[in-house]
Amino acid sequence: LRRSMSWLMLGGASIILGSCLNAASGPIGPGENIVSLAVSLVQAVFFGVGYWLLTEPEPAVLRPRASRPLTRWTIVPGYALTVPAGLLILVEDLALLAVAGIFQIAAGIAIMVGFGASLIYLRHLALRIPSQTLAKQCTIVFWGSIGSIAATVVATVLAIVLLTSAANPKQSLGTIMLFFCPLAIAFLTFFIWWMVLISAFSRSFDRAVRASRNRVRGVHRQHA
Repeated sequence: LRRSMSWLMLGGASIILGSCLNAASGPIGPGENIVSLAVSLVQAVFFGVGYWLLTEPEPAVLRPRASRPLTRWTIVPGYALTVPAGLLILVEDLALLAVAGIFQIAAGIAIMVGFGASLIYLRHLALRIPSQTLAKQCTIVFWGSIGSIAATVVATVLAIVLLTSAANPKQSLGTIMLFFCPLAIAFLTFFIWWMVLISAFSRSFDRAVRASRNRVRGVHRQHA
């Protein structure tokens, strides 16, 4: 569990780095596609390893919570799908671009479902630590992320309606920006909150490991 937090923190850092690189690479083109592919590969490794370690089966638990396997078998394959999707985008073929789009949609859905399940599982772990503070933060980030995603879907539908029904679509861009600017702020807020939460879990797991080692040493001393 402690190692999984380190990998997830690296994954979060790769999102920040990827956003900066994509912004610096300029207009969409071959260069930006290569950057996106490299970022997708790095994120797939970091998040794939991180969530795989987080959802390792516990030997003493015969009936695990559904959130653990759901996280493993959605978010890990989801990030894996982003790699072939990025490779297909590099090929200038409309049929392959359509396949890449299908891969991206499937990956997005799997990652969103797995992300929500991972927060439910982390809340379960927080209660076992025990830490009511971490458990409450997991709940807030869960509902905040779900709300942001739902609001984005609604805003996208409204934007499409405005663009298709407006006599001059350019005049609707200002209204559309009013939809998406608050959502961008919300996503950034909950992303930073998630990073802080993962860091707090890492420290909690470190303390648990040290406490466990101290108990083992105490037992050895008693028998010495």
